[in-house]
Amino acid sequence: MEEVPLQPIDVSLATSRGVVVHQRFENEDQQPLPYAPQVTYRVSRLPEDKLVRSDVSDAGWTPTSAEIDKLDKFLLLREESSLGLHILLALFGCHTLWPLTLHFVLDGTSNDVFVARRPFQMSGFYGCPMRMDVDAVRGSELVRIGCAREYFSPYGAKCYVLCCLCTTYTDIDRCDGDAIATRYTVRTNLCCCGRVNNCCGGTPGKRDAIYDILAAGGNTVSHLHLVGGEWSRAFVLEFPPDSTAEDRVVTALFQIQTAFFEPGPT
Repeated sequence: MEEVPLQPIDVSLATSRGVVVHQRFENEDQQPLPYAPQVTYRVSRLPEDKLVRSDVSDAGWTPTSAEIDKLDKFLLLREESSLGLHILLALFGCHTLWPLTLHFVLDGTSNDVFVARRPFQMSGFYGCPMRMDVDAVRGSELVRIGCAREYFSPYGAKCYVLCCLCTTYTDIDRCDGDAIATRYTVRTNLCCCGRVNNCCGGTPGKRDAIYDILAAGGNTVSHLHLVGGEWSRAFVLEFPPDSTAEDRVVTALFQIQTAFFEPGPT
């Protein structure tokens, strides 16, 4: 497969230590679009002097709404989805599984730099793991560069950790032609049964929840910090050292967000 040349957004992500992502109001941004976005997220670079928490009790950074507002945004993520389909799926108990497209857009523009798509899938518990495919926009073409997918193998073991330990795994894959290689795995534990006690995390009662990003060998290489509180949830994401998959790490964040924390289009 011919190597995909770096674009300014690739360089910007690769030179950042991480990102801060939070939902923003639609009327703050009025770029003309060929679709009606349901939800928009603002992406800012992680400040150089801030450390991402590795535990709810350490001295890392938990941003306030005022600090978030002062950050320079460089990327917007807009969700394109069908409100009617979401309502229909909610009637059948599938309110977190609606199909969607995420448009990665440089701030101040309306042109996509990445596109991530998630089809309707019932989840790994039902034998149909969820996934988001990531394409880079190169001129008029879309080039598949990777995906974030629910890791549910072996099935029995993953059923146990999901049902008894409230823990899921999301693989971050890099695509090279027909070959797929897993670069990282995000381990999301939603209760007290894990390295970090995340029970009620990301809520006004307990603002912080910490999730681990694992290398292929299983060792922890960085962290994802969910912050709740006086405004809608935000994520503080630390990129793994020497990462070349920052765009897919961000995509994995939204796979987790839409699967567990976002009630859907509003």
